[in-house]
Amino acid sequence: MIAMVKTKKTAYELYLSEEKYYQDYNIHISSKNTIMEYTTKIGFLTGTYVKIAAPKHYIKDIRQKLNVKDKIIDVKKEYTYDKGKRSKVLVVYATEESADQIDKQLGNIKSKRYRYVSYKRTSSDSRLASMHYNDMINRKARYETLVNASLNERIMIESRCQVTLESYIMSLKDGENNLFIAAEQGVGKYENNVTVILNPRTSKKAKQWLVNEYHKLNFKESRERQTSVNEKQYEDNSKYNEELIEFLKPTLESKEAAKNKTYGKSMKSYAQALGIKQYSTPPTNPEKVTKNADKKNKNRKNMDVETKNIVIAL
Repeated sequence: MIAMVKTKKTAYELYLSEEKYYQDYNIHISSKNTIMEYTTKIGFLTGTYVKIAAPKHYIKDIRQKLNVKDKIIDVKKEYTYDKGKRSKVLVVYATEESADQIDKQLGNIKSKRYRYVSYKRTSSDSRLASMHYNDMINRKARYETLVNASLNERIMIESRCQVTLESYIMSLKDGENNLFIAAEQGVGKYENNVTVILNPRTSKKAKQWLVNEYHKLNFKESRERQTSVNEKQYEDNSKYNEELIEFLKPTLESKEAAKNKTYGKSMKSYAQALGIKQYSTPPTNPEKVTKNADKKNKNRKNMDVETKNIVIAL
């Protein structure tokens, strides 16, 4: 008979067993950002650029907006899961005593950069959609820095109203597309800087705004404003690309180029991809097109009359 020897667990094994218990019951021991009591996950933030987001700024921002005491909430970079899917997000914790109240209040925060998604008050479909949205925001993108800036700074706009830099940046558009998909306040030695993430669809326009328009903003507080964009290099590259497009135009605008293969899955032509207006082929037989259209309209009218007669008969 083999004697069973009870071994003493190592400190690491004890840690793992305790950690599993807290995960199973959706609780964890308070961290340095909360008071000494259990906290629970109540939701997550979608729309933040998690890679460079600083949780301490969100803790401060949420605390000020909700007007709650210090060390009641915590924010951590973690994965959230739903129906086998996962997304790296900023998870929000609250002390058990205040969890329901904080959860309800967070739903009223209306930021142009992010939204709070409650685990308790939203459906699984809404959470999955929010996770997908977060993944879209966090796809690989180029970002630039605004030196000596704060998202909470106020600027004067044309109507002489004051808005925050955060609100203004996130409202900038080129057509239907935002110039920037996210913005984050720096941390550590970069705490006085703001990082803006360029929308891949409008990166050229976003850089153009940073070079030509950012310095013209009327900030309430006057100080030196800089960006990480190399203006000289930007101007040289822009000039080079404009000259290249002018060289390509005569051929890409031609009738022959319009018949060639398209640029890619988006079905753009090579000319359209560069913003060049391309030759449009007119209908080969306008009379035939008109006759076909007239015939379709006539058939549609006959069908409408038949449908009306059936309804009356019923």
